[in-house]
Amino acid sequence: MTVTDQITEAEERILEGITSLHEQLVEANNQAAERLQELRLPTPDVEPTIDPGDAVKHYYDFAGKLLEANRKFAEQVVAAWTPAAPPASKRKAK
Repeated sequence: MTVTDQITEAEERILEGITSLHEQLVEANNQAAERLQELRLPTPDVEPTIDPGDAVKHYYDFAGKLLEANRKFAEQVVAAWTPAAPPASKRKAK
């Protein structure tokens, strides 16, 4: 197994773990929300200035753009340090 394969395998395990945790947290939040509704606890009369769903979408849209910009930057830095192949006229015939 190559180092790249090992890294990919580790990344997959990490993502599976995070996804599992997210599922558990969503379920816990659903249960807590249901329980609070059953108790009929008062909720604040404050209206948010932005819809929470819109806020999440906006954040992740921005994060995606930021990640893409960082990827482009990293690829450009790697390209600067990657030696280019010599021109065909300078290559020696074997």
